This record gives sequence, structure tokens and C-alpha cells, in this order.
Amino acid sequence: MSLRISGNLLSLTLFFLPLLPAAAAPSAERSPDFQAGEKIYMKNCEVCHLIGRNLVNPKKEIQYSKIMEKEETLKAFLSHKNGKMPAFHKISESDEKIKQLREFLQYAKEHPSEISKIIESDSGESAKTEKKAK
Repeated sequence: MSLRISGNLLSLTLFFLPLLPAAAAPSAERSPDFQAGEKIYMKNCEVCHLIGRNLVNPKKEIQYSKIMEKEETLKAFLSHKNGKMPAFHKISESDEKIKQLREFLQYAKEHPSEISKIIESDSGESAKTEKKAK
């Protein structure tokens, strides 16, 4: 099932990629908080929130959400169920994880095309890893 999700994710990424403005290649030098936030996002958020979008409720794209602007509001939002979105207690109960996720989300908001390249690259690596595991 995860291979199917990765395939669907790659298809969606390739669909949205031409709609995003061109930007520089992803930076090889990213902070540890950014990298940790990226891992949190890829593990918990990416399936429904591809490149800042909202695949469940397109009217509520996270890239424009004020909830992401402050750690306190992000923490409060993730601490309880919101519509179809479950609570993420393992994230909301950790100030460090909130800080890391917020750093990634803020960068994603400011550099959507760079983030799409990172996500595309990470999705390709996930598919390779899954293939090797079989």
C-alpha cells in the first residue's frame, strides 16, 4: 500500500510542479531543525498536504494558513482533532518537534518550488528503499 501511495504522491507532485514558479535548486546546507521538520512533515503531513496543499479539503490550503505562523498556534492546532484531520499528540507535546516542523513549514511557504523538488527527491528515494526491501 505504501508503494501505491508513493506512486500517487509522485504523480500528484509531477502534476502540481509545472504550476509552481521556478526557483533555485534545493540548498545542500539545511539546518538540523529544517531537516528534522522535513522528516516530521514527510512522515505525518505529506499524504494529505502535498506541497502545502490540502487534498482532503482544497479550500483550506496550509500554505496560506495563519496557524503555521506561530509555534503556539501550530501546537494548539495539532493537539486536537480538526475535522477529518486527527490530532498529532507526539508532535504537539514536544516543543522541539513543533519548532522543527514550523521551521520547515515557514520555509515551504516562502519557497514552494524548492520544497516541491525536495519532496519529489525524497519520494524517489522512498520508492528505491521500498524496492530494495522486497
